[in-house]
Amino acid sequence: MVSSPIQNVIVIGASGNVGPSIVKALQSDASFSLSILARQSSSASYPSGVPVHRVDDSYPEKEVLNAFRGQDAVVCALSLQILLQQIKFIDLAVEAGVRWFIPAEFGANNAGHGHGEKIPPHDAKEAVHEHLVRMQSKGLSWTAIATGPFIDWGIANGFLGFDLQARRAKIYDTGDEIWTGTKVSTIGVAVARLLRKPDQVKNQYIHIYSVRTSQNQILAALEAVTAKVTEAATTTNSQSAWEVERVTMEDEIARGRKMMEDGNRLGAVPLILSYFFRPGMGPDYSRDVEAANALLDLPTERIEDIVGEVVTVKG
Repeated sequence: MVSSPIQNVIVIGASGNVGPSIVKALQSDASFSLSILARQSSSASYPSGVPVHRVDDSYPEKEVLNAFRGQDAVVCALSLQILLQQIKFIDLAVEAGVRWFIPAEFGANNAGHGHGEKIPPHDAKEAVHEHLVRMQSKGLSWTAIATGPFIDWGIANGFLGFDLQARRAKIYDTGDEIWTGTKVSTIGVAVARLLRKPDQVKNQYIHIYSVRTSQNQILAALEAVTAKVTEAATTTNSQSAWEVERVTMEDEIARGRKMMEDGNRLGAVPLILSYFFRPGMGPDYSRDVEAANALLDLPTERIEDIVGEVVTVKG
């Protein structure tokens, strides 16, 4: 059992895709005293009142160790390219007496299936997980969070196959394959809530989600919302036509592998999506696994509402 509540929390990667939502959720919870570990060269801005520990870009051990001293938990939200840096952070967390570590696991259900289309981030995540397990004997506990795709982020920037500006959609296989995804803001809330009840998620890989949907459902919602936007802008009854390209996951995986062999990192996109969209990869956290939504009191939402929010923000 944790002898005392987790109070002092430091976030690494606070300016990335998911970091700001984690910072916001922790800052808004009076249970925590929040700080941030940032590189000296970073030009990112952070919320006022949150202490920022600036360290050299190489993350020198002495500087990181000083930032970790007195912390109860370390939350990592690093980008995929530097996931292995976490092994250094884990070792320094142990040395500093940190009690809890949340790795940058956010994403696919890596614990629930064999790797069908293994790519470098999976190797890094496995290495980090194995190291965390080894460090349990030295007093460091951990919780890894699988979220599925960041649903609002993925729709907004085209990652999930939808180009909002051009109104083009790339639909994999039938498009009816069901999977779950999580809003970025909900990820932050989940981190804060699990740190308030750490014993219930100790040394576990947990799964969360905001919505259960499919690409075809997202497309239908986008067609409906953008049709209204078009009508309001033109004062006519013209419908918003979406151009739809249908592809097979098998072909896209082959294309992605060829791109990666040629040095194009964008080839990883269809490989990553294969974990999110394909049955057998454990992509439906409402059925394939026991989700932690109830434990963390996380809401589920309608895809129509999420799409509406995304389109409104994107303008």
